[in-house]
Amino acid sequence: RPIATHAFWWPHAPIDGLHAGARLAVALPRPAVVRWGVDGWQRVAEAPTRDSGLGFQLAVLEVADLPAGGRVDFTWHWQEDGSWQGRDYSVAVLPADAG
Repeated sequence: RPIATHAFWWPHAPIDGLHAGARLAVALPRPAVVRWGVDGWQRVAEAPTRDSGLGFQLAVLEVADLPAGGRVDFTWHWQEDGSWQGRDYSVAVLPADAG
């Protein structure tokens, strides 16, 4: 069975977990900057979205090095006006072989 290299999170279809070794792809309807951290907002970084060419914006969070049991925390602000999403989201890192 192929191993997914990306896990996609959408506002209308959020995921609760991604497999260790995968990157988290945050898909948004318009340009934004995703602010993210790990395990309770440690190692905070920002990732601007890019146009996917498919009608949505995408920010890929480089979290493939996180071990199972970790967590990715994120939120975003919109590029056009700087307003924040207003809430935080969290995605758990699952064992790579979890079904």
